[in-house]
Amino acid sequence: MKVLMGTDGSVHASSAMLAASRFLRRIDLQVDVLCASPEPAAQSVGTSLPGPTAFKERFTRPARRALDDARRILSLAHVKTHGILDIGSPADCLLASAPNYDLTVVGAYGKHERKQPGLGPVSTRLIQISTANIMVGRELINQDNFRVLIAVDSSDASLSALNTLAALFDCSSFDITVMHVIETSWTSFYVSDEEADSEELSEYGRQLEMEMRRLADDTVKRARQHLEGRGIAASTIIEEGDPALELCSYAEEGGYDLIVCGATGASDVKHALLGSVSLKLAWNAPCSVLIVRRFVE
Repeated sequence: MKVLMGTDGSVHASSAMLAASRFLRRIDLQVDVLCASPEPAAQSVGTSLPGPTAFKERFTRPARRALDDARRILSLAHVKTHGILDIGSPADCLLASAPNYDLTVVGAYGKHERKQPGLGPVSTRLIQISTANIMVGRELINQDNFRVLIAVDSSDASLSALNTLAALFDCSSFDITVMHVIETSWTSFYVSDEEADSEELSEYGRQLEMEMRRLADDTVKRARQHLEGRGIAASTIIEEGDPALELCSYAEEGGYDLIVCGATGASDVKHALLGSVSLKLAWNAPCSVLIVRRFVE
């Protein structure tokens, strides 16, 4: 299992790396830490410098220091790392490297960026563009017996998220809740008095509600059984409303450490509800968020 962690030396990057290190399985674990040093402006290259080697040494010193700090931090969690110093935009460097790893871990913000709620530009770009599995790490709420909230819908992406969670993380220390949110706003429609009376509309609404509730029950049952097949116990809950809002609110009220969701590129409503809210989750969640886009065995 290969994991890439991005760092810029900020406290947010450190929190993300530590959170991930507490979650990850240690079997065949390879962790690379990447720090990007920006390309020097042309006017920065002065003739007074001894030469290209000395200039590079001086220019990349902050990045090398950030990598050294990351190694020390992760060594405290008994995680061995290999440092990668890259030149260029942090987002571009991470985007280029992420497809080669099972998981990429980043902090919510970089240096000099505002605190929660929200995301920094690097994390936002990764979530929007990357096809890799991305974890936006935040400080843990619990020190052990971590609480994990798994968002599910009826798509294959949800099952992929369940499998990938089990493959990447040590679920023996997790208290897991599977949550489905019934979203009805997309079914809003307008029918005039000439087309149907209120009794017909009420009956249609009742049938629609019953069908969505049945699908919700099937969805959480299938997810729970899927986890049980991997020896992982989980409780289930069904709520109604806006998925991102309900998930974030439930995670905050319940003191959860991680939200997991599967994102899909499909555009149909039935199979892409979670994919449409993954950025909202990463942006607004009070805890770490794992967005699964690629299955990991």
